[in-house]
Amino acid sequence: MATVFTDEGEKDVLDVYLATAGVRVGLFQNNYVPVAGSVLADLTAATFSGYAVGTPVYGAATTVANRANAVAAALNFDHNGGATANTIYGWYVFNTTTSKLLKANTLGTPVVMDTAGNRITVTDTMLGAGTIT
Repeated sequence: MATVFTDEGEKDVLDVYLATAGVRVGLFQNNYVPVAGSVLADLTAATFSGYAVGTPVYGAATTVANRANAVAAALNFDHNGGATANTIYGWYVFNTTTSKLLKANTLGTPVVMDTAGNRITVTDTMLGAGTIT
């Protein structure tokens, strides 16, 4: 007999995890292409003037095509006009409790953050594994 991870169960697990795990979003400034074996130490965190790691606020998980997903509100990362500039190559999501890299994404084109008003907006979607038997 097969065990099935229900849609309801997967949504519940995702909601509980996102509410308790210390999930944060950051930007990275090294020219690195993430792979399945990437770890947090592979990324060089942004340091441009005004930069701070963001705390995503996820909506309640829903199920689409037997896969739970939760979408976060957009996070804005702004340069404040100070002297420190970076070229940003991507963004990442990590768990502050475990210091584990959950996922990382490269930007289509690197973004130079060197002037007040420069902004990068990140909208994350956290996905469950889908139906597993």
